[in-house]
Amino acid sequence: MLKNNNSSNQICLLITDDDLDDQLLMRNAIEENSWCGDHQFFNDGEELLTFLKAKQPTQPTLILLDLNMPRKNGWETLSEIQKDETLKHIPVLIFTTSNIQSDIARAYKIGSNTYFTKPDLYSDLVETIKCIKEYWNMKASLVV
Repeated sequence: MLKNNNSSNQICLLITDDDLDDQLLMRNAIEENSWCGDHQFFNDGEELLTFLKAKQPTQPTLILLDLNMPRKNGWETLSEIQKDETLKHIPVLIFTTSNIQSDIARAYKIGSNTYFTKPDLYSDLVETIKCIKEYWNMKASLVV
């Protein structure tokens, strides 16, 4: 089923970030933007991939992925998602502290759909989440 701006289906957002403070800020920014739909947090790529491969009743429609994490980092996680025929249709948005051009180019080469550098200010984070919500949750057509 496709989700688009006329659909009543809600987006399922998975956020992977090992920094608990960043998770709290993201959770607050999501709530401030009245994001409709489920969202769940994971501490690293290993947790995310275990969840994704458990064949949940519903697949997520969007993943926010940090690059620098323990156990399985974002690079490894993105690569595994892109190699898995049952997962590679899920849009992956890199959401990380790095603004290095080689990291940005590498992320797109591996298969990221978008690359965001984490903002320093909370107000900018709220605005970024608003932009993500408006595009991915209200404008784009997604598989749900």
